[in-house]
Amino acid sequence: MKLFIKFLINSHTKKVSINKLFNYFKSVGVSVGKNTLYEYLGYLNDCYFVFSLKKFSHSLKEINQSL
Repeated sequence: MKLFIKFLINSHTKKVSINKLFNYFKSVGVSVGKNTLYEYLGYLNDCYFVFSLKKFSHSLKEINQSL
């Protein structure tokens, strides 16, 4: 969790994806699943530490697929 938060703080002005985080953790030798990263992100959203933004699109279908 500490490494996850540090990564988010250092990337505060950049677009971050769970897939990008997963690959970063894999490259530094940390074994963590994508579902775990989604849970961590949910916890940080719940305590208002980070805010997830949906991808903008005029299509409702595309918006729902990007969640």
